[in-house]
Amino acid sequence: SCVSDRQVIAQANEQHMSLSPAVMANPDLDRYLQDIGDRIIGAAKEYDTQHVEKGGESRDWMFSKDMQFHLVNSKTLNAFTTGGEHMYIYSELFETCRSEDELAAVMAHECAHVYGRHVHKGIQRQYLIVAGSAAVGIAAGEMAEKNSAEIGALAGAGAMMLGQFLSMGYTRSDEANADELGFVFYTRAGWDPDRFGDFFQQLADKGLDTTPEQLSD
Repeated sequence: SCVSDRQVIAQANEQHMSLSPAVMANPDLDRYLQDIGDRIIGAAKEYDTQHVEKGGESRDWMFSKDMQFHLVNSKTLNAFTTGGEHMYIYSELFETCRSEDELAAVMAHECAHVYGRHVHKGIQRQYLIVAGSAAVGIAAGEMAEKNSAEIGALAGAGAMMLGQFLSMGYTRSDEANADELGFVFYTRAGWDPDRFGDFFQQLADKGLDTTPEQLSD
């Protein structure tokens, strides 16, 4: 049976509780990241009003103030979404971005995964999100017995593991769709279309074998 938005949102919220110890609390960075995210979400909403699909579930929740972008304390070059109201940018990726354009391109790609309901499709195909939730739940239980420094490290590892589980659920078609929609959201939000691929070109120039598909997820 089809996975509903309500089911994915509920599971994403549960996963966020497990991941929250790894989320960095910095008011200035939080505000900056959310400001970029809000621009992308606003562009996605504008796009949606012009491409309304008949039937199916409404996407209105995707454009609400509940949509959040989080900075995760991790040395892994990564970003991912759990498909609901939470999207995660790893601190290593944040620090690697040389401009706001590069950061916005990655964030728009993640927002596009939510808009395209790619996690929903991944759950239906492989139910990997269930395995990810169980693994992070075990790690969360162990965290209670650790000190605060170890909690951050374990949560970071849990975030990386969950991101890997989710990525395995994406198809090449999902990634291509996220690139296409991400570019639309990015440009509609006002960033330079010629800069959309800069981050990935930066990685290629450094000899890193990281494509948009591998990076996000």
